[in-house]
Amino acid sequence: MMLRVSDREPQAPPASRETEHPQPHSGGVLLQRTRGDGRIAVDRPASGGHRVAGLRQSGAAKILCPRNHLDAAFEAVLLNTAGGLTGGDRMRWEASAGRGANLRVTTQTAERVYRSNSGDALVETHLHAEAGAALEWLPQETILFDGARLSRTLSIELANNASLLAVEAIVFGRRAHGECVRSGALRDQWRVRQGGRLIYADNVRIDGDIAALADRPATLGGAQAFATLLLAGHGRMPIETLRAILPDDDGLEAGASALPHVTIVRVIAAHGDILRPALAGLLHALRGAALPRVWQA
Repeated sequence: MMLRVSDREPQAPPASRETEHPQPHSGGVLLQRTRGDGRIAVDRPASGGHRVAGLRQSGAAKILCPRNHLDAAFEAVLLNTAGGLTGGDRMRWEASAGRGANLRVTTQTAERVYRSNSGDALVETHLHAEAGAALEWLPQETILFDGARLSRTLSIELANNASLLAVEAIVFGRRAHGECVRSGALRDQWRVRQGGRLIYADNVRIDGDIAALADRPATLGGAQAFATLLLAGHGRMPIETLRAILPDDDGLEAGASALPHVTIVRVIAAHGDILRPALAGLLHALRGAALPRVWQA
């Protein structure tokens, strides 16, 4: 599925690997850029429990592994120590759940993408789940400020009998601060494969006059926040049951579709203050358990 809205001619997305040298802005001054690479692999030995089979942290990418008292899952919390992203920044995350493992990946806080003076902020996320594994991708929302430019890819590889719950939320500005996002760019790409076969592909591209584009009935109808939720594998809920628990509040719309291999939920909200609690309630209902503690902070 593809959503493409733009008031300019389409341009090729930037390469995922660019020079590591600082980039000048229009005034010729070299600007410091954020780089981060965080990777974690978790497996489940025959003796029971989980263990970290591999861990890498470099640059601004940090991974925390707090004790989880909610259930039997292993929890990994991703942290960008730079405190946000702007044009030219590069972050790469990778998380792997070994055979039979139950891995939950979230973020310590909402990611913030600030005004860009040169190019896009690039974020790559690669997730893997082996046979019998259960993988949850539950980052907190991404907030785009006026003039922000973000190019993001989410690539997920599942074994045939692995399960997945994944969510991503985007918020254009913070209502409490009276912020309005008038221009910028968002490129968001999902690719999900199971047993080596592509089962879901989704491209979102919003570029140029974001305020005008988001106001169109065929895009967001004036909403300033939206989310996509994906279920795959044996954890899929019957579509009618899922539709019965979708949030139905003022300033919010939600819908669900069942495809052969995945179930998709789309939610749009007037602003992030409505989206976040609605999304949290839906995730709680789907998971049958409270969200990670970082969501409740």
